[in-house]
Amino acid sequence: KGKVDQLSFTRRLFTMDGLSYVPRVAVLIVGELRNFDNKHIMVNNKKWLFDYYNTDIFVSTWTHRGASFNHGHGSSDMGFVGRRVHDYDINDAYSAKHVKGMNIEDYDKWHKKMESEQKRIYHRGFYNNGSNILCPSTAFPQLYKLWDANRLRLEYEKKHGVVYDVVIKIRGDLCMLEPIPVDLVSKAADNAVYHMNPPGIYEDRRIYDIFFFGKGDVMNTIAGAYMNIMNLINNPLDTGRADVNACRLLYLQAMKNNVRVIDIEKSLGDIYRNENYGDYVSKVINVFNCNIVSTGVEGGGGVQQPKYSGAQRSFFNLSKFIR
Repeated sequence: KGKVDQLSFTRRLFTMDGLSYVPRVAVLIVGELRNFDNKHIMVNNKKWLFDYYNTDIFVSTWTHRGASFNHGHGSSDMGFVGRRVHDYDINDAYSAKHVKGMNIEDYDKWHKKMESEQKRIYHRGFYNNGSNILCPSTAFPQLYKLWDANRLRLEYEKKHGVVYDVVIKIRGDLCMLEPIPVDLVSKAADNAVYHMNPPGIYEDRRIYDIFFFGKGDVMNTIAGAYMNIMNLINNPLDTGRADVNACRLLYLQAMKNNVRVIDIEKSLGDIYRNENYGDYVSKVINVFNCNIVSTGVEGGGGVQQPKYSGAQRSFFNLSKFIR
């Protein structure tokens, strides 16, 4: 079996020329799940990603939920942190029909098996985003979980004779506000990885690690960063970030393998930290997408997003990539 030759009869894929091919998409949900079953995250991601495409989900996570070092900054509800993750939680949140593979591991057992030099660097840590908060080097577990989720995807492809057109990596606490444009998914370049890099939080020489995608072979290459992690850490290239920063390591993995890094110059959603939902939407529209001119607001399932005219600049500058 190769591509899935099914057509969608939903409004989203009707075109002036008739029905269009539905790309088959694998979503890798990686690392601590945190507040993944928050109602806004579940509703939005279902509408704008899981149900929007012909999507299968592969989850590689830990038995603990966890929280990022930024997570509490906008949150009045940290009650999810101490709760454990079970397979039925994942099936309930993402719908069992979408979930094709999962691996839930005990973090402490995995940590004990780390090589001694990796443990030393992990506990050496780094200061997060220029703050005075010393964080452990979480790129180790993050990149391991990316590799492992991709392994689940490859095993499923081999067992069931399917091929995914595009593979998307997300965090469990990502909250989409609108879909990836169909043309961007169906026409993804053969040797490129796409990530969000909107004007309000733009950074050069990185792959923003909350959300990125590419064709299967490209994502195999990026997911291989874990197997090359010490070489990437020791690479002398200065990207303005700590040597163990995951965004830096992913970028270096792409560069070493001649994979183009293409900016999506608009935030389609970001990490939702249980803040007031209206504040979250406003932050994405008015801060992250601050230089994109809005001509109005349209709502969808409680989601507000800007509506743009064709006269405004392109959101997706596909000629702009980092070599």
